[in-house]
Amino acid sequence: MSRFSEWLVTAKPYLVGAVIGAVAVPIVGLWGGQLVTAGTLNNQVTSATVDTQARICAALARDHHLAAGGESLAGHQNRQAREALARDFAVMPGQDTANDAVRRACINMLARTA
Repeated sequence: MSRFSEWLVTAKPYLVGAVIGAVAVPIVGLWGGQLVTAGTLNNQVTSATVDTQARICAALARDHHLAAGGESLAGHQNRQAREALARDFAVMPGQDTANDAVRRACINMLARTA
């Protein structure tokens, strides 16, 4: 037998284990939620950013509305008031316009306000 054949016989279990591990680790990691794809991570970051900005918008809008002597923003009859407040307060510092997702989330949060 040649040296390569001897080496191949000796290394075969390790090579098979490496190939199985290279296939199994990503599958098990993704299935178990231990690994996150770039797209999923991007969606989670975007969702967290929108949620945080919407909470800021809702808090500022609610405080402004109450300081102006406004009543509850809940209910269908106050939809236009919620939309106007969200349009004004959804613009975050450093931005020229409001993000539509932030504005919609802010309106929904204001609608749940008691």
